[in-house]
Amino acid sequence: MNMNVLYDHTIGRSAAILAIVAVLILGCSTQTGSDMPESIRDVALETPVALADVKLLDDQKQQVTRENFTGHWTLVTFGYTHCPDICPATLSQIGMLYKLVQQDGVKDLPRVYFVSVDPQRDALEYLGEYTRYFNTSFIGISGDQQALKSFEDQFGVFHRYEKQPGSENYLVDHSADIFLVDPQARIVASFQPPMNLRQVADLYAGFVDYYAGKQS
Repeated sequence: MNMNVLYDHTIGRSAAILAIVAVLILGCSTQTGSDMPESIRDVALETPVALADVKLLDDQKQQVTRENFTGHWTLVTFGYTHCPDICPATLSQIGMLYKLVQQDGVKDLPRVYFVSVDPQRDALEYLGEYTRYFNTSFIGISGDQQALKSFEDQFGVFHRYEKQPGSENYLVDHSADIFLVDPQARIVASFQPPMNLRQVADLYAGFVDYYAGKQS
């Protein structure tokens, strides 16, 4: 499965990034067993990627660690508040997806993290205001460049600044994918925008049901 798409604002194209560090998947159990329904097996990662250390801050200036990804499902996407197109479009779609999953009566609603890759301009207070515009439950998170790189590496993504010397107006190339993290803090799937909302809502419900059955 294609793990992510890099959105290049400067030339308006998407390019595949093939970068999951092998050490992150050592020791993880195989996900795509014969008991997994075909509908979700087709989109699931062959091997879940366990998150390692996370050292970020949320928009309330609270620490975000690996523990914040355990005990519930999580959707993670990357971007920045000055993004002219793909970020607001993606967050709008996630907002609609969230409402659809809610309307479907799925018990385990996902936590949604929007990860800013532009901490220079995205003050946490503004990041929170921006993120909650799309849904009041969504959470903006960010960190310094070292912490962001460490976190991005775990998803096999990166960002790149298109800066002009001395300019405050610049674009950032970044991953546009939406990642699904299970309650054991493992990346299990990713979706590329624009999404088929009905299809992805059904897939999400399928993952929740499958993993609930595995735990029972």
